[in-house]
Amino acid sequence: MDYRLSEDSRRLIGVKSSLIYAKIPDSVTEINGWAFFGCDIMDTLIMSKNVEYLQGYISCPKLSHLSMPNVSKISKCVLVDCKNLIEIETKLSKQELISAFGSKEIYNKYIQRNRDYKLKKMKDGL
Repeated sequence: MDYRLSEDSRRLIGVKSSLIYAKIPDSVTEINGWAFFGCDIMDTLIMSKNVEYLQGYISCPKLSHLSMPNVSKISKCVLVDCKNLIEIETKLSKQELISAFGSKEIYNKYIQRNRDYKLKKMKDGL
């Protein structure tokens, strides 16, 4: 199994570290703080449309595409290890993303240096 879920399937507890592509099931509304720890080869992560708050730590240094369409709140430093992001789909503001990377310096280093980087703004209610 690629995902470990709580008994009611609402909380993502863990993700198989060998996944390259992960689409979180729509039943998931919560993400365990270390669910993505050790996902060293993951390239694409698509959050469930029912996840609104992202906390913890996404340890995916090769992640290049991240879709979090309904995340409206994100903890500081969640994305600090995501060094290869070239596309983020989100409704979060740039300031919220800077916080998610831990600082403006890290955001600039990982994101703005990449000329292929795209920030796709999602509209409320998607």
